[in-house]
Amino acid sequence: ELVNAVRAEGMITMSTPFDETGVEWCMDQGLDIIKIASCSSADWPLLAKASRAMRPLIISTGGKTIEDIDKLYNFFTHRGCDFAFMHCIAEYPAPESSLQLDFIDKMRRRYRDITIGYSGHEDPDNNIVGMMAVAKGVKILERHVGLPTETIKLNAYSMNPEQADKWVEDIKRARTMCVLQREGQKYVSQAELDSLRSLMRGVYAKRDIAEGEILKEEDVFFAM
Repeated sequence: ELVNAVRAEGMITMSTPFDETGVEWCMDQGLDIIKIASCSSADWPLLAKASRAMRPLIISTGGKTIEDIDKLYNFFTHRGCDFAFMHCIAEYPAPESSLQLDFIDKMRRRYRDITIGYSGHEDPDNNIVGMMAVAKGVKILERHVGLPTETIKLNAYSMNPEQADKWVEDIKRARTMCVLQREGQKYVSQAELDSLRSLMRGVYAKRDIAEGEILKEEDVFFAM
């Protein structure tokens, strides 16, 4: 029922299995993507099962050193898997001082052939972190979202629907600010050229100049 509801909204289906049976459930339901949580990214029997599922994998790397991540990269690459890594700090909630967003740069340089994303556990009202992650070049973003009720209170790192809407809005703003308008190069608009030309100095004659006369530097001056 949940899978059908997600697809009815035009979204991609994904789930996080925590054991081998969970992987089988994902396959039985025909889910599009399997997510590996940070707490399971050193669970090799689970990872082996997921690698045989013939599904794209998204793998969080919270609590993992670069050596740990290298092992994951080699493991899934050698098995021909389609996978992505998520930079993640597994503190709940994660304070800004722990986020280490510069590590995204290292991951993008080191694993050039796969997609790098960001899984955030920061304060749910903090949208700056997601926008900065976009500026760092991530292509996947993840946050926890819940629906509070009279009896259910959200934890300190989960967004309510209103916060999630604002987060998505700000992520889209960040992508608009970062995207190149021409592939591989900076696009210079006519509005930008006109603006600069209105501020550039022009070249003016200091005196009357006869037709055919050769100009010298002392014959002209530059002014706004």
